[in-house]
Amino acid sequence: MYTYLNQRYGLKNLIIEWAAAIIAGIKQFQKEDHDVALFGKILRSECDEEFRLIQQTVKETVVALLRALFREKFPQKTESALIEMVD
Repeated sequence: MYTYLNQRYGLKNLIIEWAAAIIAGIKQFQKEDHDVALFGKILRSECDEEFRLIQQTVKETVVALLRALFREKFPQKTESALIEMVD
């Protein structure tokens, strides 16, 4: 993150300001959003960066399974209504 911020802004004060804002945002929202929590874990080296790909695959699989379940349970619903139910 610091490398990116350095390339983006170059000024030490801006880098520190943005890093502090990002860290504060992670602390505030990590309990509400799994993606934010994962990003925090990656920054703290508690989780491998590639785990986000596994998490994305799991999310897509759960959505597909929910769509299939709802399609089976509610065969009269339109595809857009099923998508709304999944969301």
